[in-house]
Amino acid sequence: MTIVASGSSLGAVIHPIMLNNLLARPLGFGNAVRASAGLVTGLLFVACLLMRTRIPPPKHSTDMRKALKKFSRDGAYIAATAG
Repeated sequence: MTIVASGSSLGAVIHPIMLNNLLARPLGFGNAVRASAGLVTGLLFVACLLMRTRIPPPKHSTDMRKALKKFSRDGAYIAATAG
């Protein structure tokens, strides 16, 4: 969890510096954004390869009507949805 939590602050430092350096050179805005998207895509690919499931999926499907009735009675869920 420490690595995950530090990733957002590290990304907030790396992306502006990278974009500033790419935009200052004659690379152009479009290619700078493409390079940034390439970095994000590469890191997302690595994250997807490292993930694993913790519990097996349920054997039976959930009835959506029952779930919606249950959720509609939950005050915190309604407040978060309205917000």
